Amino acid sequence: MRGNKPSRACLPHFRPEDEKVNVGALIWQLLGKDLTKFSLPVILSEPLSILQRAADNVNVEEELVARAAQEPDGLRRLALTAAHNLSQFNICKHRSKKPFNPHLGETYELVTEQARFIAEQVSHHPPISAYYQEGQDYSINGSLQSKAAFGFGGGTGSMVVRTPGVQDYIFSKFDNETITASRPPIHVNNLITTRYLDIGESMKVINHRTGERAEIQFTPKGWYADSQIDGTIYDAAGTEKYTLAGSWKTAVSMTNIET
Repeated sequence: MRGNKPSRACLPHFRPEDEKVNVGALIWQLLGKDLTKFSLPVILSEPLSILQRAADNVNVEEELVARAAQEPDGLRRLALTAAHNLSQFNICKHRSKKPFNPHLGETYELVTEQARFIAEQVSHHPPISAYYQEGQDYSINGSLQSKAAFGFGGGTGSMVVRTPGVQDYIFSKFDNETITASRPPIHVNNLITTRYLDIGESMKVINHRTGERAEIQFTPKGWYADSQIDGTIYDAAGTEKYTLAGSWKTAVSMTNIET
């Protein structure tokens, strides 16, 4: 709540459910091309901009970053940071729609009791969004420059969204150390039938001050198993200390190798 005005609990307008778009013809027309350079039917978009989507991503499970900012153990601090980064994919699992591109110079601000977020569209071609968030003893910054392309996807259509760049976490309580997380590509499958998201390849989370790091591998959904992740957290000497296992859709557990 800001002043006497309560926070909005739902969107003022909802997307029509009957999507009268020939997705198959659209895929064939744009096969292999960068979708950021083409106008798509508005029904394929969600009623949010990329700047608002960035605010969603950064603020989901914000308490994980808040805990990391106070955690004295470097490896656990790294694990909490990695967990926050993974949680950003969780909120996207039912959101296969494309966010709208903001106008050049457009900004979006979100202020909560825990943090303040600000984002700006800093480039139009290619579209690049920069964002920054500041909370107690931490800050987060990064940029979004997504490149999306349609694929045949075994006849049902697919789309791969790649976002070059990283997301940096800076913890002032620990000599302003920076932990950097990379971004794996997002796959949107079954465009013609029932769409679903999946994550592929891998991501790395690195503490530049201590040299500790986490390496996480994503296994896409198969015929008999859902999406999974497997990861390892290494100390500065490169020794395996913790393992990560689970799914970005549900939960991830951390196990101490030495116990």
